[in-house]
Amino acid sequence: MARHIGRNEAHDLVYDACRLAIETDRPLLDVLLETPAVADPLGPEELRALTEPANYLGAAPTMVDRVLAGR
Repeated sequence: MARHIGRNEAHDLVYDACRLAIETDRPLLDVLLETPAVADPLGPEELRALTEPANYLGAAPTMVDRVLAGR
């Protein structure tokens, strides 16, 4: 989003969408798709990819496995 509207505005939009998703017990993707300032420049496919946990968790699963193996 930052490349389209600037870092601060992108942060605020995503923060507000996260808050709304939590308050309404809805998936973040659904809220983002209903937010024109987010959905219009990115589109549904890019939003799906960006909200897919496998694409943003990075090394987290490996780190969890290491911690659990150390028990």
